[in-house]
Amino acid sequence: MHFSFFLLLFFALFLPFQMYGASNKIDLQADAFEYDATKTKVIASGNVVVTQADIKIFGKTAVYLQDLQKTNLKGQIRIEKGALSMTCDQVTALGKENLILATGNVRFNYKNVTGESDSALYNTLLQHVELTGSPKVKQGSDELTGQLISVDLKSNKVRTVGRAKAKISLETVQKP
Repeated sequence: MHFSFFLLLFFALFLPFQMYGASNKIDLQADAFEYDATKTKVIASGNVVVTQADIKIFGKTAVYLQDLQKTNLKGQIRIEKGALSMTCDQVTALGKENLILATGNVRFNYKNVTGESDSALYNTLLQHVELTGSPKVKQGSDELTGQLISVDLKSNKVRTVGRAKAKISLETVQKP
């Protein structure tokens, strides 16, 4: 009887993270876990690391909702994917939609581009980041601010929506 209980607990805890194929598998590591079978919810706390494909999200606590394939992380969040690194206060990762919503003191680095905003929506499939809430993007001494700044990581293009302001170094423009 104890064996079947532990087997059931194993499948209840680990199967939800592997339901959508190897490329969409979610690995979750933490110091402690709590599982609520009635709500199909896993709560992870202490040195949390969520990994899906080549994306890693680090934080202090995480709540994974199996039915929604949604993970909420809080506390000194760091997101890493290849050359992209992002920090913020809180993250909501939507597995089905391939979206990561970062909020609160968002900072990002991608190659030689840095940015900051109040929130960022990162489409992991399209490699696209939208910054809102006082967004600012810098490359060297060049700076761009606006209502919404869109960064396409694949094409290395940045565009603004709404009123924007650019500070461009003449040295960069006048290269021989």
